This record gives sequence, C-alpha cells and structure tokens, in this order.
Amino acid sequence: MDINIATLFTPIVALLIAAGGVPLAKRIATRYGIVSAPSDDRWHRQPTPLLGGAAVVAAFLGALLVVGHVPKWLMAGTIALFAIGLLDDAIVLRPRVKFTLQLLAVALVIRSAPIFNILPWPPLNMLLTILWLVTTINAVNLIDGLDGLAAGLGISSALTVAVLAGLHHQGMVLGWALALAGALGGFLLYNRSPASIFMGDAGALPIGFILGGLSIEASSFVTDSWLSAAAVPLLVMLVPVTDTSVVTITRLATGRAISRRGLDHFHHRMAKLGLSDPRTAEVMCALAIAGGACAIALSLMRQFYVVATLSAGLLFFTLVGLFLIDLSLEYGGPALEHHRSRGLAGAILSLNLKRRVFEIVLDGLLITVAYCAAILIRLDFDVEPGLFSLLTGVLPWVIGTSYVAFFIAGIYRGMWRHFGLEDALRSWQGAMLAGLLLFAIRRFGPVRFSGSILCIFVILVFNLLLATRLSFRVFRKTVDSLVRPRSSAVVVGADTSGEAALWHLLSVGGREKVRMLGFVDDDAFKRGKLFHGYRVLGSVDELDRIYADTAFDAVLIAGDTLSKDRLELIESFVTAHNLHLRRFSMGISDVANGSETRPKPASGEILSGAGTLGPAPG
Repeated sequence: MDINIATLFTPIVALLIAAGGVPLAKRIATRYGIVSAPSDDRWHRQPTPLLGGAAVVAAFLGALLVVGHVPKWLMAGTIALFAIGLLDDAIVLRPRVKFTLQLLAVALVIRSAPIFNILPWPPLNMLLTILWLVTTINAVNLIDGLDGLAAGLGISSALTVAVLAGLHHQGMVLGWALALAGALGGFLLYNRSPASIFMGDAGALPIGFILGGLSIEASSFVTDSWLSAAAVPLLVMLVPVTDTSVVTITRLATGRAISRRGLDHFHHRMAKLGLSDPRTAEVMCALAIAGGACAIALSLMRQFYVVATLSAGLLFFTLVGLFLIDLSLEYGGPALEHHRSRGLAGAILSLNLKRRVFEIVLDGLLITVAYCAAILIRLDFDVEPGLFSLLTGVLPWVIGTSYVAFFIAGIYRGMWRHFGLEDALRSWQGAMLAGLLLFAIRRFGPVRFSGSILCIFVILVFNLLLATRLSFRVFRKTVDSLVRPRSSAVVVGADTSGEAALWHLLSVGGREKVRMLGFVDDDAFKRGKLFHGYRVLGSVDELDRIYADTAFDAVLIAGDTLSKDRLELIESFVTAHNLHLRRFSMGISDVANGSETRPKPASGEILSGAGTLGPAPG
C-alpha cells in the first residue's frame, strides 16, 4: 500500500489538537474535582488534575477523522476504554470491576480487531490476542506513575510501529501510529516534570489498547520468521510489559496483592537509587528505544539470523528484569521471611533464592547466544539457510551438555551481587568442562560440528558467564554515574581499610548519594596510582593543594592507624575549610553473658562537622 502524503500531516494535526485541548481538560478536571491527591502510595506530592488523557484520545481520533480513516474496532475500543478510565478517575472502581469492564471492552471489538497469527490454532490466537490487549491496557496504566513517563514510552512505541509500517509500506497503520505519537507529544508539553496534569486512567487505558492493537498489526508485517512475529509486539511494548511482569513477580513473592497501588515499579526503583524524575524517565525511554530498534532489526532479518539476535536481545532485557527483581529482594523484605512464606509467595522465593530457576533459564539464552555467535564468527557471518538449520539442530545437545557442566562446576552456588574471583574461576571451569563434554560427544556421539566452532563457543561462554554475573554491578555503576551527587568526599588511607570504606561510601544510595573523588595516603609510592579505579591524590600534608585542585565536602578516615599528629593535621584542615570529618572503622564484637563489647561503628564515627556526608553548612 502506498503511503498517502496526508498521512505525514497526521501527527501535526494530532499534536495541535492535544496541545489546545489539555488546558481545557485541566479546567474541567479542577472544576469537578477529578484530581489525583498525594498519598503514601503515590509518587507525586501536589494535587494534580487528571483528564489529560481526554485530550490525547480526542486528538488521536480527531486527527484520523480529519486526514485519515479510523476502523470500527479502533474507534469503538478506544472510546470504550476511555469511558471505563473516566469512570475510574471519577469514582475509583474496584480492581475486579475494572478488569471485568476491560474484558468486556476487548470482547466488544475482538471480531473486527487485528488477531495474532503466530500459533497454528485460530482459537488460541484469539485467546492470545485477548490476553495481550488486556496486558497492554494494564501495563500502560501501571507505568503511568512519573511525570512524562507514560507519554514518552507511548511515543517511543508508536514511532517504532510507524517505522515498521513505513518499511513494509503499510500506509494506514503508519497514519494510526503517527497520530498517536503526535497526540502524546502535545500532551507531553504539559506532562513534563513538574507535570501540571496527568493523563489518568481515561488516557492510560485507551492508549494501552491502541498500542496493543498497533503492536499486533506490526507483528503481521513479519512473515519470514514466526519467532520475529512473536517477538516484535513484546519489543514494541518492552518497558511497560517488563515493568508489569517484574511488579507481578515481586508482589507475588512478597505476598502482596497485585492490584494494589504501590511504589515498587521500575521508575520508583530507579528514583530510589538516586536518579531524578526526569533522568529516570529518560533512562526508561532509552530502554524503550532500544527495544524498538531490536524489533525493527528483527523484522528485516532473514530467518536464520533471528535466533542469535533474538536470544542476545532477550538475554540483555532479562538481565535488566532480574536486576530490578534483585533490588526488591536485596534489602530485607521477602528474603528474611522466606522460611515463613507459604503458597505462591513461598514457591516463587524458593525458585529464585534456593533453586535458582531464573538463573538457569537465563543461562539457556546465554548458551544459545554463544553457540549461534560461534557459528556466525566461524563462517564470517555468511551462513547458508540449510547449513544454519543443520547446525542449530545440534543446539539442544549443546544446551543440555553445558547445563551438566555448569552444575558440576558449581556455577549456581554464587550470588551475582557478590560475584568475585572464586566465582570467575568456577565460570572458567564450567566453560572448559562444557567444551570437553561437547568434544567427547562430537567425537563419539551423533553430534557433528567443527572444532573451531567449539573453541569459539568455549571462549564466548566464559565471557558471557562473566558478563551476566557482573551485570548487576555494571547496572548499579551505570545508575550511579547518572545520579547527581549531593556531596563529594576523599578517603584517607589507600589500604585494606580504605577499600572497605570505599565500598561503604559507594553503598550510600538514594537521594543521599556521595561521590568518591579519590584517596589520600602518606605512602609516596602510591601517589598518582589508581586504587580500585580511584586516584591517590597525595598525602595528608597536601590536603590544601588537593582541596584547591578538587573541591570536596567531606573527609573519611579509614582505619585507626594514623598517628595523633596526622589526625590533628586533618582536623585542622577540616575546621579551616568548614568540611565534614568522619572515621570508618572495622572490628569484631564479642558477645558474652548477654553483654556486648562493641568496636567503633563501621558506618562511620563523626569526628567533626555534621552527622551525614552531605553538603557543608554555609
């Protein structure tokens, strides 16, 4: 289908309608009290009018009526979901009633709506379509908890569908996607942080429905590979669906109701790590764009390249999901109550914390990526379809054998967030053992593939094992690099105590983030060298010069080995510059006869200055 030139004006018309309609929606919402009030389970702290979604829906449908065509299923479903959302914004529906109404709305349009064509059985495709639409409706609703987030993600998803439609010459779907992107763009002008209006359920529910339908349409463009056809909708809706999945798993694991509102979403976790609200929205939109790029790439690939690319993409995004789940389980909570948990919550915790099922499933993707990449590297990325099919037929043997090697090597004994040298050695042993077992099967069994592919596979498996196990640290480091620190500090002592102090300093998270600038040490040999990635800036005698070169807010003394005169020198420097001074100490407590002898606290003993590593008082 040729693309009508009028289609290209659709987003402009939608943006203008939305930009003009939002102020009117704001006045109506304020007049009739349709306002989101602050509460303990909401992120915002000011009463904010809803009904921004009314302007989005009006702009979307209006633009299509002016310059394009609106199919019955799209108009009926959008209006029905808008009505349900408006009712919920006004009187707050019970979750069960709200879900039932969503099902009825989807059932109303399902006969004329686009249907998945992934499975060979039409009734199952119909059921899968209903499940998908209900999922996307609620996913967008759940992700709408941060200024500009739902609108930004919606624009990313809509533009992904627009690119897919353009590449496959689907002019009508292109117009729908561009209209939604334009409508959300007009709303985003008022919804950026600090937002003056929210879209509310009246916007989130129909937008989720529209994006669900558009993603199904995008899936139909892909005819070369059923894997790509199945993956494209998931990648188009990557962030909302991933967030919903993570929240569902963690709430089930902690025994909380799935339908209850909470501050445990992707964006809340990022914000609690110290990211500002705008930066959190930017990070999540970047992930959505990455997912969209993967969807576009998969739609253009020949079938025999899809397995490797899709496995690599799923591996990365699964790691992100596991990292977010780990954040929920890291600080007390369900891990501490694991043995008291019963039912589904106990089963999930047992699978994750005890039997490591999630890690094992992820390693299946890892092995697949390593094997497919080994084939592509060995054959210079020029693979004939028949040869690739023959080699991938060996994949079940490769996965099964590698799992045996991993279990023998004890790879599943470690904890990812505390991955160390011993874990790295076990990873190397597991990769080598997998190679030896596959060599034996290749030599004496029914499996046939070249020795060079096997060697490349072993190298890739080892590197991917390291990469996945270190990914939690990389993700945390990446988040930390995006956080704007409230204060900065230097550590006195580039030794074992200084190393412990560094990890403690880096663990000070959230809004109290402290930036580490470097070390101060009297050992002249260490000057200028890197200690755990941070430079030794000079000695205690050079504190004035160091402060002139690199201003900081606090000094943290590591250990108890400094002499009295060196301590006095540091205290004089801190007093002269009105800085904070704290001491970090480690020790072992003796507990006997109900009494406890305590060493100096590892959290830091205040020597002078304020009680936190924050900005110095003016």
